[in-house]
Amino acid sequence: MLDSSARSTSHLFDELKELLHISDVLRTSAKGKEAQNSLDNAENQESFRLVRDSAALNADTIGVITASSSLANPEARVSRVSDCLNNGQIARSIYATRLPPQVAQLLDTYFAVAHPWFPIVAKHKILRLSCLHANTFMPNVAASPESGDYAVLWAILSYTVCHSLASVRMRGAETLSFVKEYYAVSRSLLPSENEHHELSHVQALLLLTLVSMGLEDWTAARLLSDQAARMVIAMGLGTPSRTAHFYGARQEMTVFLACFVIDSLLSFRLSHLPSMHPIDLAAINLLEEDEPENWTFCEDDVPHLKPLLASRSFNRLVELALVLNKISRNVWTWPQAANLAETFLMDLKGWNECLPLEYTSNRAECARPDRHVSLLPYESYFCLTHTATLLWLYLRLISGEQGLHPLQRPAMNGALRLLTQSLSIISQQSENFPFWDFPPLLEVVLRTIVEQSLMLWHAAKPSDIKFFGWWFNELRQKIETISPTWPAYISLAYAMKRWQHSQECNQPAP
Repeated sequence: MLDSSARSTSHLFDELKELLHISDVLRTSAKGKEAQNSLDNAENQESFRLVRDSAALNADTIGVITASSSLANPEARVSRVSDCLNNGQIARSIYATRLPPQVAQLLDTYFAVAHPWFPIVAKHKILRLSCLHANTFMPNVAASPESGDYAVLWAILSYTVCHSLASVRMRGAETLSFVKEYYAVSRSLLPSENEHHELSHVQALLLLTLVSMGLEDWTAARLLSDQAARMVIAMGLGTPSRTAHFYGARQEMTVFLACFVIDSLLSFRLSHLPSMHPIDLAAINLLEEDEPENWTFCEDDVPHLKPLLASRSFNRLVELALVLNKISRNVWTWPQAANLAETFLMDLKGWNECLPLEYTSNRAECARPDRHVSLLPYESYFCLTHTATLLWLYLRLISGEQGLHPLQRPAMNGALRLLTQSLSIISQQSENFPFWDFPPLLEVVLRTIVEQSLMLWHAAKPSDIKFFGWWFNELRQKIETISPTWPAYISLAYAMKRWQHSQECNQPAP
């Protein structure tokens, strides 16, 4: 029995050696026996691997392969054993995963809806990786080569599955199961604190931060964002020597700026001190806005043909994140809130005058129904972030306008105009791009707008109460449709319904 088992195992190793072109797996008979014994032990354990068929994205397509069934699949067996053997020594087992059959569709969606406003990954690298592993297994441990690129790919899939048209055909719970599944694979590919880190690991952390925000796991989002911020600083990405003109410098610079944006907005959302400081941007230039890809025309679902100019939107988002970063650092000293708000508003006023017309969200003419300003989605994201920032600052000034004539209340009048503008932008977005869900990062922006509107509602004159009730109801309905899958938006819409009911119940009778 023992001899028969040994011959069978030896025959299996000969086949694997030929398939994998490994000439030095068994250097000595002792090492070979050790490898065989360890492999036999591994075969007696249940292993799990995700398998998908070519059907449409559906929770029922998830299969579980046990150790016994994987032995009947030579390709699966090769994948396991080749990763376990390392110069005759047994390494940590790598249970390989296969890309979902919808990977091409998901990547197309990502580079259409996320990459323009958040250009942190190299498109050609991700497409190359997906093509190389379209029909093969991928390693899923941090020790594997190119683990960072693999982590980025799985993080992209986790982020994008909620935006995919396939998710429309599924229930929310089914979609979220895929989000969490791909998230777990990506997370497993990130190295520990004492292992080697690369730029791709930071990219994966940023994408997983967005996923955690969408899943409403704010603690995980904060920890991932902090890790990404500390990692780019530890890698020296913000130093003058790394911002010189060399191959890859632009990608490093983009990732550094993206870390700053997420850290600043997330800290503002959670009322935490940001990990990154405005001084960290001292040696960083904004993205070049005249590069060829910025002049590619976007034609899909756009009422008027216009160039992408994605870098321009990203740069303006960085500049607004700088303001929010400073606000978060001074929020505990707000006995001088009015003075600080005045300072920030003065700074923004000069900056605002240099913006293109469609980016100027506090100009009254932008909201005129006879003036159709067609914004691309990421332009809308910037305008809403701009609106939320101004609205938050205006609310710090309104208390000083109590008792003044309506014409002498610029902060109140400006805030009311911004509420109308924000609803106009969101309505236009949902009408022109019905299949473009809002990204999780925009929950920070929309929640800020909602919370400031509640403060305005509390201080509203009786003649304005009807307007606030109408506005609140309209915005809540829009939020329920702009991103129906992410729990963060579902919770925001539910909270708005509760807040509106409470506000209306406490309203004095006419």
